[in-house]
Amino acid sequence: MSEPNDRARPVVILTALNVEYQAVRDHLADVRVQRHPAGTVFEVGELPGVSLRIAVAVIGEGNHAAATLTERANTLFRPQALLFVGVAGALKDDIELGDVVVPTRVHAYQGGKAEADRLLARPRSWDASHHLEQLGRYVDNSGAWLHRLPEEGQASPPTVHFKPAAAGEVVLNSRGSSLAQQLYRHYNDAAIIEMESAGVAQAGHLGSLPVLTIRGVSDRADEGKQAADAHGSQRTAASHAAAFACALIAALASEGVSRPASPPRDGQREDRSAQRSTATGLDQRKRLVLALEAVPTMADPATRGAVLGQLPTEIASSVPRSQITRVDLLGVIDTCLAFPHGLTRLWEAVSMVDSGTRALHELEAVLADMPGFRPDNEAPGQRR
Repeated sequence: MSEPNDRARPVVILTALNVEYQAVRDHLADVRVQRHPAGTVFEVGELPGVSLRIAVAVIGEGNHAAATLTERANTLFRPQALLFVGVAGALKDDIELGDVVVPTRVHAYQGGKAEADRLLARPRSWDASHHLEQLGRYVDNSGAWLHRLPEEGQASPPTVHFKPAAAGEVVLNSRGSSLAQQLYRHYNDAAIIEMESAGVAQAGHLGSLPVLTIRGVSDRADEGKQAADAHGSQRTAASHAAAFACALIAALASEGVSRPASPPRDGQREDRSAQRSTATGLDQRKRLVLALEAVPTMADPATRGAVLGQLPTEIASSVPRSQITRVDLLGVIDTCLAFPHGLTRLWEAVSMVDSGTRALHELEAVLADMPGFRPDNEAPGQRR
């Protein structure tokens, strides 16, 4: 578990639209309202099984509001990180509706010098927080976010792209417009267009706050935008972005990280971070999923439910379920990793229902390589 002073420092999520806000809010539990003295309303809650608070607010559209509210959130919460989560329009044909884009760089595209016959671009750009971007790539590669998707998203998971974004104050509804041509000529690497990330990036830069944008693609920034929105593309895209953001926060919590301004005490937090990072390594996750899948009682959905019923209530009630076997098992693993001795409790439950098989012995061998796993009487305390 995190130290109390860590838990006092949440992750902030800002959204522009109600549909984006609701997509994030649907993941939270134990939500309470906290108001900034200037009137901004945040809701603060937790992801089940994750030891970080999350403060979320809906702030309206535009970079100016985003910059102001980022600074306001930074002052109020002193967060470990701030994420802007929402929808965007695609500028590249290889990005599908519903895909998730994590901008590696944000371009403020409206700076320039206007001459008689042309506009000369004067760009302003900010790179994403390296740590948050790397954590995002880990979440994507490990598949740790898939169980948080709605069921239709799990059946056909969206692709995650790590590419730049263009941010301004214009809604782009035509690929033939002068703005589209300007973006093509001067910001050709931009994969999406949106309206808030430049403000967030600027405020994060000035406030020494790690920030990252996560966008679900809801349209192609062309004449079909309104039709796509009418068919529910914004809701789908927002739910995909929110799922990825929540998985990233879970990964952040498992690292035990904090901002550089608050160094770990006596090196303890680095030790814990290294252990958890090792415990949730990509190769070990894959080995554990495969080992669990090989155990007959975990491969069958009905008996898997009986096994989960043997877990302590606080763990069992936090497991997100999926009809897809490997996604469901990944959810079980992620939840157990979030609790002290969670893997040990999982082993006890599995071995109680499925004892003596070869697959069970192979599962124990995989678990033995996981930090924090203490089988049988090695685990301190008694199971409740």
